[in-house]
Amino acid sequence: RSDNGSFGPFTFVTAREIGGEQPSHHTGTALAGADGSFALTGLLPGTYLLEARATSGTEYASTEVVVDGPDLSGVTLLASRGATGRGRIRFDTGDLPPGLRPSEIFVAATSAVDTELDIMRGGPPMVRDDWTFELQGLRGRGFIRAGTLGDWQMKRVRREGVDVTDTPLPFTTDIDDLEIELTQRLTTVSGGVSDGRGGQALDATVIVFADDPTKWGRHSRFIGAGRPDQTGRFTIRGLPPGRYLAVAIDYLEPGEERDPDLLEAWRQAGKPFTLAEGETLMLDLNLSPL
Repeated sequence: RSDNGSFGPFTFVTAREIGGEQPSHHTGTALAGADGSFALTGLLPGTYLLEARATSGTEYASTEVVVDGPDLSGVTLLASRGATGRGRIRFDTGDLPPGLRPSEIFVAATSAVDTELDIMRGGPPMVRDDWTFELQGLRGRGFIRAGTLGDWQMKRVRREGVDVTDTPLPFTTDIDDLEIELTQRLTTVSGGVSDGRGGQALDATVIVFADDPTKWGRHSRFIGAGRPDQTGRFTIRGLPPGRYLAVAIDYLEPGEERDPDLLEAWRQAGKPFTLAEGETLMLDLNLSPL
């Protein structure tokens, strides 16, 4: 139903599994009736995100449900134009940077679910002169992200004082009291790749990823990739502090560095190391036979 109480012009209702180690993609689809009723069948036990979109594209509805045994009935999706997220930009120095303007900071929301449906509509939000921001049209579940084109990067996101940087937020209602902290203390991992015959592997791709599989994912901040430049040196900047593995691969399709199956296969060949906040680490790798 739409938020005005009438039935909305929905076309499809989809169910996407969001629980478990490897959530599936489209796990159920139903065509809504003229009265807005729908039925999804064949769902295995698990936690799902139900989503519905109006044919006009202006209204969206979502809710989470748990399928566990008996059939669920009476599930209601209330359509709206999305939630709003409001917050403020802060800096880990405690002071406002003299060389950075609010308009140079971008703030966005990214989906926690592997879906082609975007979760924010409208133009890019701007940070106001008082360092506050507002994100409109939020929907589903996702993360708040921010950054600049310069050397300031997001350090953490808090909601009411709690760190939610890597915790999916439910955009079912408005979210206030967001605080995005930026830092210039960026980590840097750089080095070279040997081809195993005493030469440089200039065509290699270096993947650096968290040792903890729970930190893998489509939008994970704990995965980075880079290629050697003309001098044979690669550089990956901005990874959060933590424990990592690094591997050099001969060939990699764009985006494959986030494939959990590949990351698991690379774990045994990966070179372990730890990054501290703001640390610069030199790392020389051998080309992996994988």
